[in-house]
Amino acid sequence: MQKVIWEIADILEKELHIQKELLGLSKELTDVIINGEIKELDNILKVQQTMIMTLGKLEEERMEIASRLGDEDITMTDLIARAEGKLAVRLQELFDDFSYVIDEQKTINNINKKLLKTNLEYIEFTLSNLTGNKTINLFDEKA
Repeated sequence: MQKVIWEIADILEKELHIQKELLGLSKELTDVIINGEIKELDNILKVQQTMIMTLGKLEEERMEIASRLGDEDITMTDLIARAEGKLAVRLQELFDDFSYVIDEQKTINNINKKLLKTNLEYIEFTLSNLTGNKTINLFDEKA
């Protein structure tokens, strides 16, 4: 059983590496959105899409290996509980790293979402002024 958990830990480490790269891209994306660099935005989104597809393949592999433990949906806390010694420590570190990266990713995604929303509202406002249509509220209370 420990050998199977080591294999899962190896895959989780690969997934964490990709998640960290995605986080870095999301931070770059913030600057790209602020600066209105549409071409660079497109490039980053393409790279992110490729990375997400790679994550999906790794996750399928992880689930296949986890099925040898009798539970392809096993949680990290369950794995940590089943692991021994250095393996348990490694899994706990992976868990902590994943928690940090996921929380950071959520924060950056929320910032980018608000920036994009504000940019879209500004574009709509500008277009409505240029075309003579009714103006919209550029900044609502939620932004």
